[in-house]
Amino acid sequence: MRRTGMICLFTVLGLVALGMAGCKTSPVSVSKAPVDVVPGTAAGSDTSYRLQVGDSIGVHFLSFPDLDDTATIGPDGHIALRLINDFPIAGMTVTEATKETNDRYEKALRHPGVTITIKSYTLQQIYVDGEVNSPGVIRSTVPLTASGAIAQAGGIKLATAHSHGALLLRRRPDGAIVYYKLGFHGDLPGGEGDPFLRSNDLIYVPRTAIAAVADFVQANLTRIIPVSASFTVYHSF
Repeated sequence: MRRTGMICLFTVLGLVALGMAGCKTSPVSVSKAPVDVVPGTAAGSDTSYRLQVGDSIGVHFLSFPDLDDTATIGPDGHIALRLINDFPIAGMTVTEATKETNDRYEKALRHPGVTITIKSYTLQQIYVDGEVNSPGVIRSTVPLTASGAIAQAGGIKLATAHSHGALLLRRRPDGAIVYYKLGFHGDLPGGEGDPFLRSNDLIYVPRTAIAAVADFVQANLTRIIPVSASFTVYHSF
């Protein structure tokens, strides 16, 4: 790969389109790439499913059934409905999206009584690597939790995996990689440590305990990305 300029982050498959809008793209070597690694809040904060790009939703109006509609969340995370301007909805729970839609329609209609339901989910692509029996890419048309993704990867290797947790790596819209520590209940994440995943999340099950997570991720980011996942390094100003 060609060496050019400064480098800061790499992207995994579709993360380029989702997280690097407006960035200058110059494939370069990853050997000296500084990585902006940010600790995440408790992973349990994502125990409710959050709408994603490509999800199809149904919009029902209690007071105006003629306006009932079905729409798909666009690549920009927005939804387009009649009578109102398109607005961002990706990242919201169904409850949050229902309130936001009601609030917007209140300006055009009196007591619209909007109810939102999920008609279909976008195809998720999750990476699972480390001490699991079948590391690689998991594709699913239904939402996956961390435990579900690990189970689909054949479960952890009981003889070699660290028994007290795994890492969830996720790219934020600003390009920074956020990590979450997932606690195990038995041999899988459980309880508040079993969040719903987002497309292009990466679950990594380590062999041993990780004393300093940020240092570990910075030193091993290129190694823990699954071999099956192609990547490109980009420079962002």
